[in-house]
Amino acid sequence: MKQEPKGFWRRDIKSLGVAYALFALVFLGFVIQIAGISLTDEYLRPVLKPSRIWGFVEAVGIGITFFAPFISLGALSMVRSGAAQIARSSKRILVWTLAIFAVVLSFAEFIWSCGGHPTWIQGYPY
Repeated sequence: MKQEPKGFWRRDIKSLGVAYALFALVFLGFVIQIAGISLTDEYLRPVLKPSRIWGFVEAVGIGITFFAPFISLGALSMVRSGAAQIARSSKRILVWTLAIFAVVLSFAEFIWSCGGHPTWIQGYPY
């Protein structure tokens, strides 16, 4: 049996934790988009009162969704190195499913935000 270098397993598990955090960032961008489009009426007018916080949420959402494909692909490479250390195959399948779903979702977010006029920002008045 091949002996792994000391700290090898721990490094890969840490990279898996970083990948989870990056996936959470991608999902946060999607939640901001869904909340933005949900906070409009049928004429795409905001239903909230204007506040500076909504401008901040909109800017964070645009920033996350612009970088979401790069974030998710970076996290996917971390999953590739860390998933081999997971003992249970069901958990490994779950991690890979989450990774692939996050990559597909990140490209959908990017297209919705950068493919023309992003209608989801209409729900965040400032």
